[in-house]
This record gives sequence, structure tokens and C-alpha cells, in this order.
Amino acid sequence: MNLLPIFLIFPSLLLCQTLAQSMTCSYGPRGSLMAVCVNATPSFFRSTNYRFDNLDQSLKCVNCNLAQIVSNSFDLSGNEIKLLDISNSKIRTLEKKSFVGLVFMTTLIMHSNFIELIAPETFQGVKRLEQLDVSNNSLKSLVNGSFQELEYLKKLNLSYNKIANIESGAFIGLNALEELYLDHNFIENICGNFAPLANVQIMKLQHNKIKIDSFCFTSNPTLRDLDLSENNIKVLPPHAFKSLTHLERLNLSFNGIEVIDPDSFLNLYFLEVLSLKSNHIFDIHRKLFRGLHLLRDLDLSNNSISDFKTGYFSGMPELRHLNLSYNKIEYLEKTGILSLPNLGELDFKNNSIRDIDYKIIVSHLPRLTHMDITNNPLHCSIVPKIIKYFETDYITLLISNSSEPCTEKPLEEVDTTSEEAYETSVYVDMHRGDIVALYILVSIVLICIIALFYLQYRSYRLERNRNCANNYHDAPLICSSDLESRERGDY
Repeated sequence: MNLLPIFLIFPSLLLCQTLAQSMTCSYGPRGSLMAVCVNATPSFFRSTNYRFDNLDQSLKCVNCNLAQIVSNSFDLSGNEIKLLDISNSKIRTLEKKSFVGLVFMTTLIMHSNFIELIAPETFQGVKRLEQLDVSNNSLKSLVNGSFQELEYLKKLNLSYNKIANIESGAFIGLNALEELYLDHNFIENICGNFAPLANVQIMKLQHNKIKIDSFCFTSNPTLRDLDLSENNIKVLPPHAFKSLTHLERLNLSFNGIEVIDPDSFLNLYFLEVLSLKSNHIFDIHRKLFRGLHLLRDLDLSNNSISDFKTGYFSGMPELRHLNLSYNKIEYLEKTGILSLPNLGELDFKNNSIRDIDYKIIVSHLPRLTHMDITNNPLHCSIVPKIIKYFETDYITLLISNSSEPCTEKPLEEVDTTSEEAYETSVYVDMHRGDIVALYILVSIVLICIIALFYLQYRSYRLERNRNCANNYHDAPLICSSDLESRERGDY
């Protein structure tokens, strides 16, 4: 008699019983208001002896195998689950009405699975959902009506997927959405895709393949934070963000931008932070930043800019931080009549600056507190002068101070050792036209005053002579005219 099959049957039964026993649901730590289900399958939730009640406001799956979630998988009698965490649960397929029965659910976490598609009606029956996390999955496309039942959804995380295509009606129904995360995908075109998101405030689109055209965001006037870093934007067209009148933060770093139209940032009246670092910008148009009156932080580091002119930034009275490090700046030039009254930090490190008129720069920046000019080929003769000049100020100066003796020929410079001489040269250069106009005005005023005095004197003489001629009844008066006649011998 062959006993081998018998020996195989008993271990198999024992293994099945062990697996069945390992699928359990239990109440979490006291006061956690959480139920934890271990090694569960989709059919287990409705067959378990565990009864979900008002104390189970959260349900977390640990080491579950939910490859295919079918309709009514979570239709649990009496449940009041508000948060469902089925991340890392090997999910591949979501069928229609996958979450029917979770009428109280406001947060659904499904990150780190293998979901490839979210079909229409997937979320039917869960209208209270406010946060949905489907990040780190295998989504390739967002189809029309994927989220149309989620009218109260506020936060949607679709980052770290493989999304390359977004259909025009993919976000229909998301009228209350405030935060959208689509970073780290393969998206190329976004123009028109976000039209239904009339109330979105935060949009993270970094690390895609996006190119933008003019008027791409015409239907998102409430947007405050837009991240387009690490994309494929080579040219910023005119009116690219014209409708984003409430935008406060804009990140365009790491794109390889070469050309920026002067009208790219028009209407960004509330912009406070702008990052253009790590691109290929070599020139700044003098009108590029016009209208950015509330901008506080501007990062232009790691580009190919060759000159710095204060006039390009003078239309930003609230600017506090300006980073121009890792460029190719050779000289600094003071242009324009407006100063930068609130600029506190100025970063010029790792450029090609050989000479710097630091006194004029500082006079144009009354609130400067931090200046970094390290790793620049400054002439050795000027470094000690800069250090000495800043010794008595409250400005933190970072500068490369070589201890080697200076063997190069000193740079020619105007003698400004005297504070009076320096102030005179600066202000004459800055305000020569104003002084000439003032002299002319004073001269005109003096001429007018002399003319008035002369007219007053003439009036007095005429009135005096008239009084002398009309005094017939009184004693003869000797008038000044009579005296003049006597002196000439007329009497």
C-alpha cells in the first residue's frame, strides 16, 4: 500500500487550516479607534467573525493580498469606517463599486500597489471621500470620468505612476479639489486638462515631460502653488500664467529653459517665490519682472547669466532674497534710479567677478545684511579693501581671502578714501540732472522775487506823486520831484 499520498494530504490540510487561521481582524491598541486585518483577501472582510462598529473608525490591512477588489468587498454591516488603508496590498484591479458600503469614509489610501486603471464608477457610493492616495502604482492613463463621483474630494495624490495621457474629462466632478499631485510621471501635455478644477490651490507637476503654451491655466484662478520643475520646458511663451492672478509660488527649476518672453510673468500680482535655478538662461530682459511687486524670493542660480544690473530688479520693492550664484557674471552695474529697499540677502558665489564697486552696490541696498562673493576671481588688491569696508557694518560678508602676497598690478580706481569725496562722487553721478534742474528753479524764483519788489516800488512812487498833486488846500508840500527840480535849477 502506497502511503505517500496520505502523508501529503495531512500537511496540506494543516497548511490550509493555518492560513485560514492567520487571516484575522482585531481591534488595535486601546483608544486607537482602529481595526487591523492581517493576511486578508477581498472575500474575507464579509466572512470574518469580527464585527465592525462605531469604535472602528479606521481599518488598516497588513500583509494583505487584495489582487482584485470586487463590488461590495467592503459592504460591512454597521461599519463607520472613515479611513481605509490598503496600501502594499498587491492590488491590481479595481472593479466598479469596489467600495460600496463605506458611506462614512473620508480617506482612502492605496499607495504602493499595482493598479493600472481607475475606471468610471469605481468610487460609486463613497461620496464623502476627501482624500485619495493612489501614488506609487502602475497607472498609465487617466480616462474620462475616473473620479466623477468624488464631488467632495479635496486632495488627490497620483504621483509616482506611469501616467502619460490625461483625457480631457478625467477630472470632471472634482469641483472641490484643492490639492493635486501628479509628480514623477510621464505627462507631456497639460493644456486644457485641468479645466474642471476651478478651486485647485496646489498643483505639483514636477519630474514629467511637460511643455507649456500660452494660456495653459485659464481655468484655475485660485491656484497658489505651482511646481513645474524637472520638466522639458525650453521656452517660456508670453502669457503662460496670465490667468493665475493669485499664484504665490512658482517653481520652474531644472528645465533647461533658454528663452523667456518678457510677458511670461504678466498678471502674477501676488507672486512671492519664483525659482528659475538650474536652467540655461543667459540674458534677462529688462521688463521680465515688471509687475512682481510682492516677490520676496528670486532664485536664478546655476544659469549662464553674464551681467548683473540693479535696474532689472528695481521694480520689486519687497524682494528680500536674490540668488545669482553659479552663473558667469563678470561685472556688477548699478542702473535705474530706484533702489532695492528690502533686499537682505545677495548671493554672487561661484561667478567670474573680478572687480566690484561694492560701495555703490551697498548704497543701493540699504537693508543688505548678507552678501556672498566667495569663489570669484577678485583682484587681490581689492579683497582687503572690501573686508575693511565691511568691518564696521552689520553686513555678513562671505569672501575668499587669500593669504598669498599680491603680485598683480593694482586696478585703477577713483580715490574714495575720504567719506566726503565718496559721497560727493556717488551723488553727483546719480543726481547731476536733478541738481541742475534745482539751480534753474532757484534762479527763476529769485528773478520773480526781484521783479515783484521792483513793481511794488514803482507803485509806491506813482501813489506818492499823485498825493502831492492833489493837496491844494493844505500847506505846500515839498515832494521828492520838487527837490529833484530844484537841483536841476528849474526854480
